[in-house]
Amino acid sequence: MNRLITYRALLMGCFLTLFSACQKEQIPTNPSVSIEQADATINNILKKEKLMGVSVAVVKNDKIVFSKGYGLANQETKQPATNESIFLIASISKTITGMAVMQLAEQGKLGLDTDINQYLPFKLTNPKNPNAIITCRHLMTHTATIVDAYYEQVANPALYTFGGDPTLSLADFARAFFTPGGTYYSPNTFGSGSPGGRYEYTNLGIALLGYIVEAVARKPFDQYTNEMIFRPLGMTKTSWRLRDLPAAELAMPYTDGNKPYGHYTFADYPNGGLRTTVNDLSKFLRAVMLGGAFEGKRVLSAGSVACLW
Repeated sequence: MNRLITYRALLMGCFLTLFSACQKEQIPTNPSVSIEQADATINNILKKEKLMGVSVAVVKNDKIVFSKGYGLANQETKQPATNESIFLIASISKTITGMAVMQLAEQGKLGLDTDINQYLPFKLTNPKNPNAIITCRHLMTHTATIVDAYYEQVANPALYTFGGDPTLSLADFARAFFTPGGTYYSPNTFGSGSPGGRYEYTNLGIALLGYIVEAVARKPFDQYTNEMIFRPLGMTKTSWRLRDLPAAELAMPYTDGNKPYGHYTFADYPNGGLRTTVNDLSKFLRAVMLGGAFEGKRVLSAGSVACLW
């Protein structure tokens, strides 16, 4: 499954408009631009990109200045998209994983440039470069020589659960892919060269990063992020788990042809499995914009925020 394509119909507009920009059109944020003009621009994007529905939030400093839903969250039930519709946000999830890593680094529990084998309960080696040291910084910058080619071949349907939460744990997923003899282990999971060199975008590497957070924190990744990011920021409609969210408020994922895909989760969820509302996600954005704190709750130091973004 190509997640970027699968999520496109509901996710693309949510992501682009949250940050007040689109590659082809700018969403007006000038105070002199009327709500009607903003509505027209967003509806134009919706039509042009053939999106089922989007939720939009524009923030300035610590305030939401505009927040609204457009189109449908569910075509079959005619459920309108609102600013409280809960979207599957795909790779925007990776920013949460990045923050979790930086939190542990601030606590002195993890070193960005330390061999990740210091944190894993199993030995991870690139068979094409067995002496190479892979670090969290390499994983975060997609330069760890971990590639997705083989992973994409086996990810669907083996790692997916429709209508419920993953049946394979993140720990079991990591062992299956990265330990010789594991169910999905393959030398093709690794590229040649040295870590820190060539950039290659990898979902698999970010899933491993999430597992490192879990191993270092000694608690499930979803529990850690709930306790250390979502709750402090007041993100009450945000979760990696379907069971935590009201089913009636979930926005349906659609294919490029606007066919309903169904609600699903996957074992390697730190790379793209978060569900949230645009208003909740704006709280995370504002915390980042304001140097790591929002409404008196600090989730990261300003220095770490600068390092990440």
